[in-house]
Amino acid sequence: MDRILVTPILFAFGFISFTGIQSQPGHPINIVNITNNEGIQNATRFAMSAYNNQTNDIFVFKVKRFNNATVQVVKGYKYVVEAVIGRTTCRKGKPFNFKDCPFQPKPPLNREFVCYYTVWSIPWEKKWILLSLKCQ
Repeated sequence: MDRILVTPILFAFGFISFTGIQSQPGHPINIVNITNNEGIQNATRFAMSAYNNQTNDIFVFKVKRFNNATVQVVKGYKYVVEAVIGRTTCRKGKPFNFKDCPFQPKPPLNREFVCYYTVWSIPWEKKWILLSLKCQ
């Protein structure tokens, strides 16, 4: 009987140390490798699409670098991200791929903003909801 109880407990501690997760269930977890995190990338595409649709700028903006990101499990995943975005050379209204859009090279067109956005993903319902988006 003791073996059965000890094994799951050891497994749980091993899982926690292996994944690096050291917070309580339901609490936000810092994302260490932001640029390679699929959830953050999907949330960022969703937020940038919303940002580009809301602005009057003729050029598309995309993320230059991430400053911070967390994920929280709450009936899905809540992503909270701080990123620096920049204006690209790609124009709105024309087909583009973010990877093929270089940043504007010279002033006054090379603008940057710090953005804070929160995206809630409910994968089993195929839902993405933008909870907040602020760029300054």
